[in-house]
Amino acid sequence: MGDRDPGEMAVSHELSVGSPAYSAMQGSFAAQGFPIPQTDAFRIDSGGNFVGDYTAIGNGLTQLSFDLYAEDILPSDLFIRLISGSDVFTYQFSLAGLSVDSWRTFNVNLAWSYGWNGIGQAAFNSALSSVSALEIELTRSGSAAQLYYLSNISSYDNQLPPDHEGGGGGGGDAVPEPGEGLLYLGFILLSALGRRHVIRARA
Repeated sequence: MGDRDPGEMAVSHELSVGSPAYSAMQGSFAAQGFPIPQTDAFRIDSGGNFVGDYTAIGNGLTQLSFDLYAEDILPSDLFIRLISGSDVFTYQFSLAGLSVDSWRTFNVNLAWSYGWNGIGQAAFNSALSSVSALEIELTRSGSAAQLYYLSNISSYDNQLPPDHEGGGGGGGDAVPEPGEGLLYLGFILLSALGRRHVIRARA
């Protein structure tokens, strides 16, 4: 996992968020003298559960999810981008329910009818067998410094638990202090129902 556009949102590995096994990636926009629109993304371009042939993983991947935390200011928008070679498909998440200083789970079905955009359904279905990268993209809001955390990126080859359906889950705990890592790990393990494939964020 890394930074798509160096020079806009700086991406780093944040060990103090969660436990070492499930630490988050931090995305930081520096303060500006005046608002300049900036859009950047956490980029995932490795890992067998996130690139390659989605139809060959388990029973065939059906959904993706991740947890996002906004420390100071909510982003202007939030997208997931599925990339296959030169083809890009996007899904825009509703920010309803996302609050400052609180985790929220976002999820998306890997079905064109769910609301994906791109060059068409046939191309989207074909792309699922040759994914080269995923991006969690957000746009800054205003000119103040902004800090975001991304964690617990997961892929599913079955249906999500009922409380995770419909495009987003409820808010979680605030960013844990370093000593609370085991509690956060327990929260993640309890939420890992069904067959779930988890990426451990790395710098």
